Amino acid sequence: VQLARWFSLLLGAATMVFSYLTAQFVFPGRRDLPLIAAALVGAIPQVLFISAAVTNDPLVMATSAATVYWLGGQLGISGTIT
Repeated sequence: VQLARWFSLLLGAATMVFSYLTAQFVFPGRRDLPLIAAALVGAIPQVLFISAAVTNDPLVMATSAATVYWLGGQLGISGTIT
């Protein structure tokens, strides 16, 4: 059970990393906005609760965040929002 919880926490951290990368991709010249985006995702109480539990939800959150980042790269939307 402890290993599964650590894996869920790792997936929660991956969600924050992909949120940071997506914001960095959308706002290429700004250094503060990606940090704020990752901090906001990490500060949501439900994200913290789900990441500490042994469910499939952290995997869904991490893959969704990774998919949004990947789709942004495929669509070439870098720097369109100022």
